[in-house]
Order: sequence, then structure tokens, then C-alpha cells
Amino acid sequence: MSDRLSRQSLPILAVALFAVGALAEELPPPVTLTATVERVGGKAGGTAQMQVQIRIDRWVTKDEALGLYNVLKSGGQAALLASLQTRIVGALDFGAGVGPRLRWARSRQLDRGRQVVLAFDRPIDVYETITAQDSVNYPLSVAVLELDEDFRGEGTLFVRASISVAADGSVEILNYEEEDSRLLNVLPKD
Repeated sequence: MSDRLSRQSLPILAVALFAVGALAEELPPPVTLTATVERVGGKAGGTAQMQVQIRIDRWVTKDEALGLYNVLKSGGQAALLASLQTRIVGALDFGAGVGPRLRWARSRQLDRGRQVVLAFDRPIDVYETITAQDSVNYPLSVAVLELDEDFRGEGTLFVRASISVAADGSVEILNYEEEDSRLLNVLPKD
């Protein structure tokens, strides 16, 4: 395990990723949110911010969630990625219409508001691939948003994430980064 790798114990995230119970599927798509991404560290160090628009065209259904959990459990992350590649549930826009496609959007009601979990493709550049860096084994980005009933709040962004099923059947999220990135000022777009 890389010294930069931090194992995240995220049982709530695992529930939101694959739970098939009473999740908020009644939410009407599309939902468009804006947020400020704040990334700490990285190659240059320091802090960087940028705006992102998150468009959710549809929510992953409970049947899809169960099916994807079974794909992950039986075939591992590679099988999950192959299955996710066939799904587009929205997109991210980091400006000028450029950004990855959302492959997963799931919401669940909390005591105060809701938790929205998003997963999307993580661009892996040529240098990263050629030099066979460990980070290529972390092909997804996962965002966890904690929102109020009006879809306002903040969240955490795991830029380089790996997903697996642990021996006890729980979903384990590994974060390659030393620091999590934050999603600040999450607001519904008018």
C-alpha cells in the first residue's frame, strides 16, 4: 500500500452507494447544482479552487444499485467499471462544457436533508499510464454531498478512488490522495 494511500472507513457512503432500501428515488430529474471545488495539496502543493456544474439527468434505481453491487462483489472493480461505462446519468462541467460523465447518482434521505453520492470517470493521463503509477488503480472519482432539503450544502470529493467489497460484504472505498478535496457552496442552479 502506498504511503499516500488512505483507507476510508465510509459505511454511510457504502450504504448510499449500493443500498436498495428507502432511498430518495422520487426526486425529479434533472437536478443541476453548482459548487466550488477546493483541492488541497497535489503536485504543486497549496490550495486551488474551481467552479463546477453538476447535472443529474436521472437517479440510479434500487434495482440498478443491487445489480451493480453484485457485479462488484463477483467481478471486482474492473467489472464494475465496465458496467458503469454503459451508464450515463448526468455530467460535470468544469467550464466551457468540458467535464466527465456522471456514471452514478444516488440520493438518500437523512434526518436533516439528504446525502447524494456521485461517481464519475477520472481522467488518467498518458504519463500516469506509461510510468505505471499506483494511482491508475484508482480510476473513479466519488463525491459525497450533504445537502439540506433545498439542495444547498457541501461535500467531500475523493479524486482518485478505488471500490471493492470487503470480506464482511461491506463496500470499501480507498482514497489515493493524502487530503480529500471539498465541494463548497453547493447550490441548485436557477
